[in-house]
Amino acid sequence: MKIVVIGGTGLIGSKLVKRLQAKGHETIAASPASGVNTITGEGLADVLKGAQVVVDLSNSPSFEDKAVMEFFQTAGRNIASAEAAAGVKHHVALSVVGTERLVSRLATVPAFQAREIVPLCFAHEGYKQPQQLLILSYFLSIGQELDVAVNIDGFNEVALSRLNDARGSDISMPSVMHMDPLTALLDQSSLSAEKVESLARIQAYRRRVNAAASRANGASSAVLYFLHSRLHAVLDRQYQAEVRRFDALPASAATSMIRVTPRVHARDGQALWDDVAAAWMRSSLLMQEMLAGRGARYVHVLQPNQYFTTRPFAPGEAAVALAADSPFKPGAEQGYPALERVAASGALTTAGVTFVDGVRLFDAERMPVYIDNCCHYTRRGYEILADAIGAALR
Repeated sequence: MKIVVIGGTGLIGSKLVKRLQAKGHETIAASPASGVNTITGEGLADVLKGAQVVVDLSNSPSFEDKAVMEFFQTAGRNIASAEAAAGVKHHVALSVVGTERLVSRLATVPAFQAREIVPLCFAHEGYKQPQQLLILSYFLSIGQELDVAVNIDGFNEVALSRLNDARGSDISMPSVMHMDPLTALLDQSSLSAEKVESLARIQAYRRRVNAAASRANGASSAVLYFLHSRLHAVLDRQYQAEVRRFDALPASAATSMIRVTPRVHARDGQALWDDVAAAWMRSSLLMQEMLAGRGARYVHVLQPNQYFTTRPFAPGEAAVALAADSPFKPGAEQGYPALERVAASGALTTAGVTFVDGVRLFDAERMPVYIDNCCHYTRRGYEILADAIGAALR
């Protein structure tokens, strides 16, 4: 198996490359030093040829919040585009923001002293508790050993479940903001009879366009060249019009390649939040059961969010952190209280879960802790979160 490790010459990357090579995998360490630049895209296409897996361990050269965000957004787009073109099947990303702080805190805990601490990130945007449960069970099923699993969530449960319900998808499914574009993309490959006929016309026009171009290029006189080139222009317009028509044709619902689970039942008002909170707790209890059976500790953190807080914002922070028309705002405001209520029941701690209610973690912090108007933190915010997790594990 060919595996490309982006950032494969760094501290973590170099160790990973050695371990993968020891297991017999063809492993390529990709970095600027080897001619691969994720910001410009230089070298990505060549290094990803024939790769089945890409492990992204890239890191920003700057610690300034805006620069870090721009680095990961640009690099992420370039890597994803190159992966799609090369047909890469699996993408594994390591999130290291704040992990160095957590690692340093864990190193002072007696249970982890004199041990190498290796953080693994199993997170994925748009996922909620049911998906996190699936991911955890997958890694455990293939033999991944864990000493501690830290589950940081809450925001996706309430902000995205509300959007799912509003669009007719069940609250248990991943975010519709991620699933809808995927469904639309796949449905373009679900060919109705009309689409098949349109594709046939596109192929016929393409052959005629190419033939007209060939005759024009081989014309023995200016008159013949003019006639063939005019025919080429007409055929090319017809070809382009048919391509646009194909793109506009609806996919056949009967042959759609993907189905998203619809609402399993109607949920109005508080019933929606009660169901969201119940599913959140059930998933967490199942994760605790799986991990406890393997001797691993489970820490569940209810993450802080700017739309459910009494904290005064730092100067200029509110302009970055808040958006009156945010699609996430209503869900956070209405859903967080439901999560706190079920957590207060004590069911999680009774089952052995190390639960951290982090909703008010940032209350005393006067530096900016939010980097956008969604749910992401500045480096200072991640440091506070890491400190809270480290304290919970003592």
